[in-house]
Amino acid sequence: MKQLCRLPLKALVWQYPLPANFSELVSDPVFGDDDLYPAMKKIAPEKMLNLRAAQTTEFAPSFYAIAKTGAGSTLGEQDEIWFYPIPDSTYTVRFWYKLDPLKPEATNEVLPGGAKAAEAIIEHCLAVAEQQENDKVGLHTELAARLTQELIVHDARSNDSMLIGNLRFGDSYARPLVDHSTYETQYNNWYAGE
Repeated sequence: MKQLCRLPLKALVWQYPLPANFSELVSDPVFGDDDLYPAMKKIAPEKMLNLRAAQTTEFAPSFYAIAKTGAGSTLGEQDEIWFYPIPDSTYTVRFWYKLDPLKPEATNEVLPGGAKAAEAIIEHCLAVAEQQENDKVGLHTELAARLTQELIVHDARSNDSMLIGNLRFGDSYARPLVDHSTYETQYNNWYAGE
């Protein structure tokens, strides 16, 4: 799944925490439609720190870096986005990022994919337990198969690339694109539901 982030930059602030469900960037940050600034380029966090050590300038950012901050373990890490040069004014940047859904905290929250996908997962777990304990295919196996088929049919009818499990790309499945100038085959987006 992708999500749009609109990040307001403040003057003289160059480090910003990314959302808790951030996984990775899908697009480079861009300024608003009215702003005529060049596109930002991604650099390594180490290079960003070297640039800052060499010269601290203030202007509209032209570089960004994604850095992990916090303790050494994955439990204490948080992703941040850094900008250089340091913003000299307020700006709004936006970018798309791939999200990792947060772990449900309440019993009424469901996993991504909706209640039917969560129910299918539970039925598959019960079907495995049923087959291990009773050594037979029973009600839970039949329910799991039916729910999975319903989810596949639902995904096949949808062309929305924002849905989890949507394996279609437009009207075709992993259609190869041929570059006629070099005759090299490239495959475009094997899994469109990222």
